[in-house]
This record gives sequence, structure tokens and C-alpha cells, in this order.
Amino acid sequence: MPTVAIALPLVGLATAYSVGAGGPTMGHVAAQRYSPPTHGVLRMAAPQYTSQAALVSASRPVCPNGRSWLLQLSGQESPTEYEPGHVLAIEVDHQGTTLKGPYTVTRSDAASRTIDCIYRVIDGPRESSNGDHVASGVRKTQVFKSLETGVPAAFGGSFHVPILRGIAPGARHAFLVSTGAGVGPMIGFVEQCVAMWEGTSIPGAPGIPFKDSQLERVTLFAGYRELGDVICAEELEALVAASNGRFEWHACISGADELNDCEVGFSALAGRTTNTAPPLIASALPDGFEEAHFHMIGNGAMVKDWQLALGEAGVPEEQVTVEMYFGHKEEPDQAASECIKQGILHQDLKIAALAGPLAA
Repeated sequence: MPTVAIALPLVGLATAYSVGAGGPTMGHVAAQRYSPPTHGVLRMAAPQYTSQAALVSASRPVCPNGRSWLLQLSGQESPTEYEPGHVLAIEVDHQGTTLKGPYTVTRSDAASRTIDCIYRVIDGPRESSNGDHVASGVRKTQVFKSLETGVPAAFGGSFHVPILRGIAPGARHAFLVSTGAGVGPMIGFVEQCVAMWEGTSIPGAPGIPFKDSQLERVTLFAGYRELGDVICAEELEALVAASNGRFEWHACISGADELNDCEVGFSALAGRTTNTAPPLIASALPDGFEEAHFHMIGNGAMVKDWQLALGEAGVPEEQVTVEMYFGHKEEPDQAASECIKQGILHQDLKIAALAGPLAA
């Protein structure tokens, strides 16, 4: 099969690596403590990967307003062991041009040879060329959205440490914080945890020995601007029921008046993850952070706000893992980071006022 190169967003990832015939490299990789850059960003060479043919087996919206979609690829030439949090390259043809880019795996099924990825559909043309731009002015994600079942595609590579493999040894409670489509791989991770608690095989990771895992609880805080943005609410509620009290999730809605006079069938908190999540985390960790793990996925501003706050609060580096989808050059907002830090440290602080009118 052909070997091609693709520019993956490696800046900000906890790690990135290729998979050869022997499978992915094992090991825990912690996110480095955030520190302000003192020099220019070093651009890494585009990693090489071998692509293989696949077909589109599903393409559907996963939120009420249709801004986020799931793309499922199937019919791979050989079974794969992709896990939630792996990053792979997806390729599709559009009017004679091959569109390719990195996407994070939501889940996979080795038996049916399917891979699911959830992505945000970006509207409108963009003047400058970037990863979601096509020369004709069409967005790549708009092309993905229009794909029909049976359309040929391809995928390849395996980068980043999947969520489950990155959880710190000894962690009993994992806290997940996401923005937008970043919740996708977290859903797959929770599916793995529920299977682990039920004593069944781990989806997408049949070879991982979790009989000695100490992970007992998972709490997810998913940040959105609007209620219509909330992704896979029914699936998440089903996981709550299946977990026997071990999993809970909260949609953090930052849009003004989104929750006024509105009834929803899940926990919805008014505000950013910055001011809604910390008090709940503090109440869940009365004895400190020793048995906690934090994983953030989403825009760079959110990730860096939390990364800085957790570091200043004393959370060890090996208990924090991250993935940034965009905004790698963003600097953390000091007020937002202070809000998070004070909130998780049980400080008597007017958290909502400190957070300010910032988007999720």
C-alpha cells in the first residue's frame, strides 16, 4: 500500500507515534506542565503512514443542531486495534483532489472492522489555506458531511496515546473535560470503562489486561455554547445507567439564557467548564488529588487553562493528559486558570464572577 505524509497537529499532543507491524508502542506519557514559550514553535516533519482502503459505512449528525457528525469507516483490509484517543489520517476524494487530515478515534470494532470519528462541521469558505480548506472554497468537513454509504475512502497511521493507556497507575477517579467534538473519544473511553467494570472484553483493546485496574469512577464535563450542540446525550445517559453509579456527566452550557425555562433529560450546568466543574471536582476529592486523573480534549485555550490551573494546584504531571484540536498557540487565561485552581482547592471564591463572560 502507498506510504504518504500528512501534517498532523503534533504541537500540544501528549505524544505521537507511528504503528508498524508490531502494533502501537505501549507506555504512559504524561502531559508536560504548561510553561510560556520563549522561542518559536519547531515544525516537525510530516509523519509517514501506510494507508489502506475502506468504505463509508455511516455518516450522521450526533447533536440536535447538526453541527457535529459521526463518520464510520469499514471494510478495512486487516483488523485494527484503534482505541479512543488514537489519531489517524482519513482520506477521501473530492473532484479529483484527495482530501486528508487527522481525526481522533471515537471507537473501533475489530470484529466488524469499523472505526468511528466524531468531528465538527465548519461552515463557510476560508480565504487562507488550512487543514479544513479545499482550493474550490469548499470546507473539508462539508465534503465529509455529504459522503454517502459505500463511498470509497482510506485511512492510515496511528498517533497519540489513547485515553485508557494514559490513565495514571493507581488512579481511581478519572475527570474528563472537553469542548465541542472533543467529547467523542471520551465517549468511547467511557464505553471501555463500563465494559471493564462489567468484566467483558474492552472495546477496541482486547489485549489490555485490566483485571488489576483501580479505576472506579469517571466524571465527564462537556463544554458547549448551545444546548443544540450537545453530542450523543442519549448514548451518554445509557452509559450512566449501565455503569451502576460509576459514571456521571454534565453538559456545561456557556451561551446566555440557553437553560432558561428549558427542560432537558440530562444534567446541564449554566456556564463554562471553568466555573461549573471545579466545585463538583472538589466535592468528589475531599482527600486531595492522589487518586485522581485529569484528561482534557478540545480547543487550546481550554486545555491550557486547565493544564496551568492543575499544575499550580499541585496535581502531579503524570496525572494530567491532554489533546488539543486547535489553538495550539493560545496562551492560558490567567483569570480562568485561577478560577479553576481556587475551585478545585475548596477556596471560598466567587467562581462565577471570576470566570467572566467567556465561551466554553
